[in-house]
Amino acid sequence: MAIAAPMLTETQAVVSRLAWSRGLGRARPSLGLPARLTLRAAASGERAGAGAVHAAAAAELVERALEWHHAAATREEPVGLATLAGDYCLARASQALSGHSDLVVQAAFARGVAAAAGALAAGDEAARAARQLLPACGLAGASAARLPGTAQARWWRAGAALAGGGAALGPAPADTPALDRLRASRDPVQRWLGGRLLQDPPGLAGPMALLLGAGGKRLRAGLVLLAAEVGPRYDPERAVVGAAAIELLHAATLCHDDLVDGAASRRGAPTVASDRGALTALAVGDHYLGRSAELLCGLGDPAIARAITRSLVRIAEAQLRELDGRRRWTAQLGGYRQVAAGKTGALLGACVETGARLSRTPWPQRRALLRYAHLLGLSFQGIDDCLDFADPLLTGKPAGLDLAQGLCTLPLICALRGAARADVLSALRRLDAADPGPAAEAASLQVVGLVRQSGALAAARALADEWSAEALAALAPLPDRARRRLAAYTDRLVVRDR
Repeated sequence: MAIAAPMLTETQAVVSRLAWSRGLGRARPSLGLPARLTLRAAASGERAGAGAVHAAAAAELVERALEWHHAAATREEPVGLATLAGDYCLARASQALSGHSDLVVQAAFARGVAAAAGALAAGDEAARAARQLLPACGLAGASAARLPGTAQARWWRAGAALAGGGAALGPAPADTPALDRLRASRDPVQRWLGGRLLQDPPGLAGPMALLLGAGGKRLRAGLVLLAAEVGPRYDPERAVVGAAAIELLHAATLCHDDLVDGAASRRGAPTVASDRGALTALAVGDHYLGRSAELLCGLGDPAIARAITRSLVRIAEAQLRELDGRRRWTAQLGGYRQVAAGKTGALLGACVETGARLSRTPWPQRRALLRYAHLLGLSFQGIDDCLDFADPLLTGKPAGLDLAQGLCTLPLICALRGAARADVLSALRRLDAADPGPAAEAASLQVVGLVRQSGALAAARALADEWSAEALAALAPLPDRARRRLAAYTDRLVVRDR
């Protein structure tokens, strides 16, 4: 049965609007098999419309994301750009789906993304890996056409037959020390995640267990749990699932961030990229982005899925903006705030939105929580930036890592706004001109020294403290107990030296 030309045209238009503006260097068909199967299933009914077009666009964007990530792993494209462009396409695919509140279809796509990432890790090319989406595509098209359940099941089976079994990644992992530690943790979110990872292929679950077990502040999971206590219908079990889903999402993004940054270690342990290679880092990240989305769909509230999707789009846009702005040394705060709000504040906003919606928190209090999260994100990012210029004996990592990546962070902006501006700019020019290696390291350390001497760290800390105070003030509409607990949590995050 033929696909109507208007549906093809409309799908291509949606993809063009949502996809990363730059395409891969090699030519590709206008629409891949997943998108075409979605439209074909929809064409078998009589009432397909915008839902089918957006599902087909989501399928196409996922396939393009896999292409970008395969190109990053094989170095066909610059690793940083290709990784972030793929993440952007995944976020936009989620956005295309989330406009239609069909959580069954969204969960099916999430499982398809997870399976496709596993196929990519096992060595499949992007187009073949994308075939793991086909069962969800058949279901999505048939659902959009409002076909009866039996017909939707037939299209699911047709997609599964076309997909094949996928590349084998082995059985569920046996208990490993990292998984054992997660499952034995006193933290309910960690315990829950340890049990969930046992169900995943070992080549993906193992690296994720090590990353989750390496420690960290658990900022995002904590915010979900605290926000869930605000409303009148607090359910601790559902709150733990929501917190675990977002912790998993955050860990997935770290796999990609470390690859983009070229980081060798995180929290004292090797990064997935340095230990297992670029392909595994990309596949682990993609797999657990899919698993996280599936868990969030299981919470049963389309508004939560939409909130997460908005945050993912903002994060991807901010990261691409930051990549484009590397080595642009500026004293302007506006661009910095925009990137920090996207990179850090957007997901914190999704955390409090998730917790608040789980407990049916009224809108005035949800609005207060969202403003709090935005400002906390700015403060948290500003303090992280200060730590990049701090004493390595305190932080446990070398100074100037952000600087070496060309990032114009808050202390540097403050230095460029102060009396030492000319000296700092001169040192930055020497850093830009230095060859990689000892010369660049020496130039970077000189900039670090000038920033420390200029008083910029104190100025940056003062700005971060100002944002933190505004965040606490935003909590005024909340009940006393919730406000006190969030205030104590904020103090632990912003008064730190590592």
